[in-house]
Amino acid sequence: MADTIMRFGVPQGSFPGLVVFTLHTQPLVEILQQHNMSYHYYADDTQLYKGDSPKHITDITMGLEHCVRDVKAWMNRNKLKHNDNKTKILLMKSSRQTINTPSVSINHTIIDMAEKAKNLGVIFDSDCSMQH
Repeated sequence: MADTIMRFGVPQGSFPGLVVFTLHTQPLVEILQQHNMSYHYYADDTQLYKGDSPKHITDITMGLEHCVRDVKAWMNRNKLKHNDNKTKILLMKSSRQTINTPSVSINHTIIDMAEKAKNLGVIFDSDCSMQH
């Protein structure tokens, strides 16, 4: 696979890079709020959260698909790359719950449900057991 030549940007890890990236991505907040998503930014990672009753799982997954579609469209318009390969979905529930989860599709690609995800060194698992 050939390296992609980037024609825009600032040095990664630099203070100006952090400030420019933060200012440049600020409009994402409006998109996330329009979709009623809670969110967390850390550097170039964005995490979306949605809490609700299991009976609303279809609405949650559809809302997630629409939100990510709009985020990707904004990123394309603003010369940022969304890494589909790093996209994960973690459904957190009680270990006693069984939830039939509809598939989530982003740009015609099915995103598998993850059993666990790492967030700033902490591993979260789907059953909230805090075991790794």
